[in-house]
Amino acid sequence: MPNNTQYSEVYDKFFLKVKDYNFPLYSEEIKEEYLLDLLTSSIDDFSDFSVKDLSQRDDASKSFNVILSGREKEILAIGMAFHWVEAKFLDEDAMRNSMSTRDYSYHSPANLFKELKDAREQMRIALYREQYLYSYRTGEIGGGANGAV
Repeated sequence: MPNNTQYSEVYDKFFLKVKDYNFPLYSEEIKEEYLLDLLTSSIDDFSDFSVKDLSQRDDASKSFNVILSGREKEILAIGMAFHWVEAKFLDEDAMRNSMSTRDYSYHSPANLFKELKDAREQMRIALYREQYLYSYRTGEIGGGANGAV
């Protein structure tokens, strides 16, 4: 029975949430670096809530030194998706391509910024909702493995 959780288990859940058609075009090194950056950001967001010490990991073997539950992997994947969407939304070129020319020119830069900010906030709320539900279910409201509040 394994005594760790592979990063790929979280990555698989992440890829169920996002579609990045350019991702296969990147080199393996770039893919791994990008996924690790997203995962690290997600770990930072979740570490204050998690009952497991998420700092116990080995980036070289791409694994946590603890067994994560399905819920914990899901929360990390949602966090990765949040940071992925945040980067995509903040990329003005991507936003311009996702809107028709008329829609894009109709929006003032201030309105566009407000829409981006609102979308980001909705993602943040979804992430926090999952983290708080996890905390409630584990009985570790506001604590976490590191004792942070």
